[in-house]
Amino acid sequence: MASVMVAHFKPYGWICRAVGLFFVQGLQSRSVHDVHVTWKTWYTLYSIVCLLGLSAVELAVAVANVLRLFYRVRSFTKSMLVVILAVIAVRVTVNVWTAVFGSRGMAEFFRKSARYEKRTAFRREHHRSRSRMWYPFRFFIVVTFFAHVVLNANRTMRLVDVAGDQFLEFVLKAGVLLFNSLFFVYDVLHSLALRPCCEVLVSYVRHQHDALRTTLATGNAVAIAKLAGGDVQDLEVVRMNLCSIADLKKALNGVWQYSIMASATAVLTVTCICTYCLFDDGVSTEQLLLTMTYCFYSAIDFADVARLSQKMSSELAGSIITYSVILVQTSDSVDHLTPPSSNYTGGP
Repeated sequence: MASVMVAHFKPYGWICRAVGLFFVQGLQSRSVHDVHVTWKTWYTLYSIVCLLGLSAVELAVAVANVLRLFYRVRSFTKSMLVVILAVIAVRVTVNVWTAVFGSRGMAEFFRKSARYEKRTAFRREHHRSRSRMWYPFRFFIVVTFFAHVVLNANRTMRLVDVAGDQFLEFVLKAGVLLFNSLFFVYDVLHSLALRPCCEVLVSYVRHQHDALRTTLATGNAVAIAKLAGGDVQDLEVVRMNLCSIADLKKALNGVWQYSIMASATAVLTVTCICTYCLFDDGVSTEQLLLTMTYCFYSAIDFADVARLSQKMSSELAGSIITYSVILVQTSDSVDHLTPPSSNYTGGP
């Protein structure tokens, strides 16, 4: 099942699997029937260890941060920063929940995409990116993401202090750094899964759009002849393919809809609090940088995923409009070319 969808998703899938949240097996198999979700594996145990370790470390760090804010920051500002911690925790929880319980939905999505590519003869050369202008924005997302991770790790490291035992302190700091990185990968998990899938779905729609444009490029003569003879198989195939793409989009949204809602809520909340912090003298420079870097990378990342979703909807709508134009034009031409029928049978 080495489909274009799977090949494009593979690098992102490696990241998801490394953090213990990708349970779909058999993507590299030649048969779609081999794609499945299995829970009784060592990987499930690895995932549980990652989640438990992350929960323990982040809970300890969150408590330490709340105590620090309680003693050093004014009441209202303190409440705003605590809200940020709570919103991020909810977003991560929803992402983890979706990744685990949406595994069967993702497996079915990959099976359907493989069947679609086989039926339409979709090849790797048909998948091409036309949005290079967004590459600088994605680079900025990566830079701000790692800047936030480094700033947060630096602050978290100062919370670990084991007097007299350097080895234990090193182990604890390494563990905190590892699970801190896991936390922020979980935070952007929805975009890691959605971005490659949306990019290929856009290519699916463009492939069908190109097929319709090819029909228009040859003029209406061929289409008219086919409609007049009752042969609309090619147009019907395009219509069915567009319906299949719409079903794939619906299946993907069905898996990640709650993560998208949580992400939108988090971006809106953090942006408002970040704007407030810019004009509050009680917020430390370090805390302000943490808030701003998180706001920047989460907002631009969400905008990138939303742009892909909107592009897919626009391409799909454009293909449907083109399909409708072909039908209307050729139907009008057939009406003009077909001689009027008569019930007159002739007199004696």
